[in-house]
Amino acid sequence: MLRSSLGCARSIGRSTWRSNTVTLSRSLPNPVFDRILMNPPFTHGADIPHILHARKFLTPGGRLVAICAAGPKQQAALQPLAVAWIDLPAGSFASEGTTVTTAIVVLDAA
Repeated sequence: MLRSSLGCARSIGRSTWRSNTVTLSRSLPNPVFDRILMNPPFTHGADIPHILHARKFLTPGGRLVAICAAGPKQQAALQPLAVAWIDLPAGSFASEGTTVTTAIVVLDAA
């Protein structure tokens, strides 16, 4: 179910980029991507502007999948735009030292 919800498909021979979303617009003149997978910072709701900024780089028909905090700010800002919102189990990232409640948010190109 998760694979189909995220619109994931096996792709071979595709280019991948690893970049900071905030500085991406300075490193590429016209960045456009079919898919964006991201794990933005959560501190003080920083995931919201990172995700919304990254969405601008999607081609028509593109899809963004991000891990985000599942707090009220994120739910208010991102859930209305989401094609899917998947709450992750409590403690999903406890092994990494955080107990932030998280979700996977899926957004299509605007």
